[in-house]
Amino acid sequence: MEQDPLDHERTVGRQERADGHAYALKAGEVLGQYRVVRKLGAGGIGEVYLAENIQMHKCYALKVLPPALSRDPQFIGRFKVEARVMADLDHPRIVRVHHMGEERGLYYLAMDYVAGADGEPCTLQDLLQASGGRLEEAAVKEVVLQICAALEYAHGFRRGVVHRDLKPSNILLDEYGAVKVGDYGLAKVLGEAYLKSVVERSVALDVGEQVSIGDAATARPRYENTSTRSVLGTYGFMSPEQKAGKPVAGQSDIYALGMLLYLMLTGEKAEGRFKLPSAFGCSRRWDAIIESCLQSNPEDRPASVSVL
Repeated sequence: MEQDPLDHERTVGRQERADGHAYALKAGEVLGQYRVVRKLGAGGIGEVYLAENIQMHKCYALKVLPPALSRDPQFIGRFKVEARVMADLDHPRIVRVHHMGEERGLYYLAMDYVAGADGEPCTLQDLLQASGGRLEEAAVKEVVLQICAALEYAHGFRRGVVHRDLKPSNILLDEYGAVKVGDYGLAKVLGEAYLKSVVERSVALDVGEQVSIGDAATARPRYENTSTRSVLGTYGFMSPEQKAGKPVAGQSDIYALGMLLYLMLTGEKAEGRFKLPSAFGCSRRWDAIIESCLQSNPEDRPASVSVL
């Protein structure tokens, strides 16, 4: 007999996050059409919960903007843009957003719940820790090709969507080991026409109304694009141009991918005058790939993920 997912932690009270702040929701609370099963974690601009749609009886990952940020128009705008971009990116290697809503001052996204072999979320970071810090070369190739497939699709979508925050914790693996790239919260939309449509559809969502991500909105709102030249991302995986606050393109994601690839192969971060993968016993074929991805000048990196 299948266990009711709400039986687990149903009576657990509100708990503190690693940063000392209390989670916005606790098990059993209902937000829109979703009943919280339990917390999954918290990031820079969102808390994530396992939640069940009370009508469809299907589990989703519910990303909630914390109350403090829900009063900040800039973060609300970025959150809505993330919802639209992730809803539009329809690819098997990218986490999909299915619904956005707002209730009691809390903005939330309902996304694919990606569970690993044990039914719990599994990230590339978890896989590396379980493997002693590095992966076998065959596994690395399998993972990186799937990430490439996701990036190739996103970079070619409506003239380009750049992730800008690729890191181990944003790479999810399902029960079969298949990869899904998540968290496009810092994405840079390169196509001006597409960005305009995303902004218009996102900001036109009526506060307090349960709106399907699939519904189009046509109002022309006033909105300042938050994906400008500010330094956004995770510093350890950022490209030099991101660190300098310069414009980004697909080559910025290629640099972060090179950092991920190096970490998977060696168990170390590529910092300063780093050793090539062959110095760690890896095939020399990886050396040229790493060197090309981690060039300081974006123009010296592969011209596209397809080329890589």
